Amino acid sequence: MANRHKSSIKRARQTVKRRQKNRVKRDQIKEAIKSVQNAKDTAEYQASFKKATKVISRLATKGILHKNTAARRQSRLAKLASKVGKSAPAQPAA
Repeated sequence: MANRHKSSIKRARQTVKRRQKNRVKRDQIKEAIKSVQNAKDTAEYQASFKKATKVISRLATKGILHKNTAARRQSRLAKLASKVGKSAPAQPAA
């Protein structure tokens, strides 16, 4: 723990706040992706896909996700689109 200088104490406080905010935002991504994967029909899939891509793009813009990571996740969700029409939605791996 930083305990010598005012600036190091402030930095430690900022780091804790930032970590908590980023954790919440990463949880939003996980929830959005799970809602897409668990969609029952195409209408539900489209709505959840739109929401998930919006969340992923926003967090990539803010720097919480790397832009290539965001692109990869969006691509994988889009790949599910072909599976939704053919059969039941894919279940996430254990």
